[in-house]
Amino acid sequence: MSSFQNLPSQLTALLLGWAFTLYLGHRASVRAEALKRKDKVIDRLESLSSWVEDEVRKTHFDPATSEDAYAAMLSQIEIRLGQLNKLCGTEAIAAREIATLRDVDFFSQNLQTIHYQIRDRATGIVEEIEIAFNDLYFERHGLLRRAQALIPELYGVVAALAGLLLLAMLGKAIADL
Repeated sequence: MSSFQNLPSQLTALLLGWAFTLYLGHRASVRAEALKRKDKVIDRLESLSSWVEDEVRKTHFDPATSEDAYAAMLSQIEIRLGQLNKLCGTEAIAAREIATLRDVDFFSQNLQTIHYQIRDRATGIVEEIEIAFNDLYFERHGLLRRAQALIPELYGVVAALAGLLLLAMLGKAIADL
């Protein structure tokens, strides 16, 4: 019987250890997935100007078809950016930033420099994305700022601890019978 006296506290310590390990694993996997998705969005943004440059140089260039394809590519980037923001739990980069890329006119007379405009705008957006993710994942924040970000998760931890405490008290009451 004496070996079971410390059982509730041992189980509590074991569960807390596992909960902390699971939390760290989940946090690391979300971070890795977010960085992978960020890189895919950046790759798509960087490939836009090359695509437009190749499209404009075609001998049978059709501005309407090219503009439709370009708009579809931007829509895909916006969707991926929305998914990325949802995964991060914050709006790291606003979709309105992508809207600046939509202001490109494929029907203009100055088609030889259109890819430079796109490259300039896309580079600005890529820089903003990199800065946002650097701040989100790599900058050190103060303890108070981290605590404020973790408050919703701490509610779950407190509820779990309260449940474990009740379970321990119930186990002790049963053991005393």
